[in-house]
Amino acid sequence: MKITVITAVYNSQATVGEAIESVGRQPHPELEHLIIEGKSTDGSLAAIERASHDRMFLASERDKGIYDALNKGVAKASGDVLGFVHSDDFLAHDDVLSRIAAAFEDPRVKAVFSNLDYVSQATGRSVYIPEVLYKMRLGGVSNRNLARIREKMGEDWRAIRRNKVGCVMTLASKNLSKLGQFFERQKS
Repeated sequence: MKITVITAVYNSQATVGEAIESVGRQPHPELEHLIIEGKSTDGSLAAIERASHDRMFLASERDKGIYDALNKGVAKASGDVLGFVHSDDFLAHDDVLSRIAAAFEDPRVKAVFSNLDYVSQATGRSVYIPEVLYKMRLGGVSNRNLARIREKMGEDWRAIRRNKVGCVMTLASKNLSKLGQFFERQKS
């Protein structure tokens, strides 16, 4: 079973290498890793080249935002299964894709999801959620500052309208559900 992992990159020099390396370390034999780089201005392209692996393919071209970049990756993908590892996130361990492939051995399975662990970019401290397969950075590309949040909400709204999958409440609940990531949980 071929797995395609898509990574959209724009100005993620500090973190994209770790994202790419986490995919490159996966022993799953049938892997296609598509990097869709949006003409970054911060040295991201050099970081991508330093972290490259032999199952990685790079397309560097301007895009209209993260969803446009992800859709370009989907259009280029040749895998039986598609997944995303954003440029400021990384896979939790080296057997993530093998576990995903094993889940898809059941012909009734159409999608696989897991818990995730929010990891602080500054301290590396994390909040425990059982069986983590994916780690997502706080303050990542889509929620780094108010301008990015506004841009992401605009992209979300256009996607909701274009695909007729909800209304303004869909957008509100999507964004309100993420508020918890900005508060550290107390240890019991």
